[in-house]
Amino acid sequence: MDQISLFASFPSPSNLPVDFLRPYQVEALSAVNEALSVGLHPVVALPTGAGKSRIISALCHQQEGRKLVVTHRKELLLQNSEEFSALDSGSSYGLYSAGLDQRETDTRIVFGGIQSIYRQMDKLQMAGKFELIIIDECHLVPRPSSPSMYATVFRACPDALRVGLSATPYRLNDGPVWDEKDAFFDTLACDVSISSLTPLYLAPLRGILTAHDLDLSGVRIQQGEYVLSDMSQVACEETVVDGA
Repeated sequence: MDQISLFASFPSPSNLPVDFLRPYQVEALSAVNEALSVGLHPVVALPTGAGKSRIISALCHQQEGRKLVVTHRKELLLQNSEEFSALDSGSSYGLYSAGLDQRETDTRIVFGGIQSIYRQMDKLQMAGKFELIIIDECHLVPRPSSPSMYATVFRACPDALRVGLSATPYRLNDGPVWDEKDAFFDTLACDVSISSLTPLYLAPLRGILTAHDLDLSGVRIQQGEYVLSDMSQVACEETVVDGA
């Protein structure tokens, strides 16, 4: 399979329902478990559509102790918690998110929105310290030298292991989110490529030109990205919409 797995020798995950994980998810989970077993903080690179929620659910199901699953959007919080509920409805889990109007603090597994939890870590750990923190969309985690909500969460749990998942575990300004010396994650445990999942699991991508090209000459760029308001204005011009 066209992918990188640095910890592929670890035994396959056990005590999971048959067919819950696809083969590449089994390999990714095994790689994460081995990295955690030697005290590392691993990152897993999985393309969009590859099923990060399933791996998160399996990790929560298998790993002992309290776990905190963190992301930045309430839609992802719901997706991750619902996937876990389908796997392990008997476990104690809850959500902490102002956007969802839920603030459960004493469950074994907490699915938390980063904006809601970073100032509430003392309250969240009154029921016990978190032993594992799982970050969905970990490309949003900055380096330890930069003040951030994620840094506040990690420093409130100094003994917790960390796992990051992302389709793009890189920052535009300074490279990979993992580093042996200057990052909250220290190894890339598994890198699953889009090509290895196409067409068995992912639909092939096809680029189709429209009848009208976008004029991007006036669109501003900030931090390596087009400014959304500028791009929206250009993309919504009548000639562009008609061409599409």
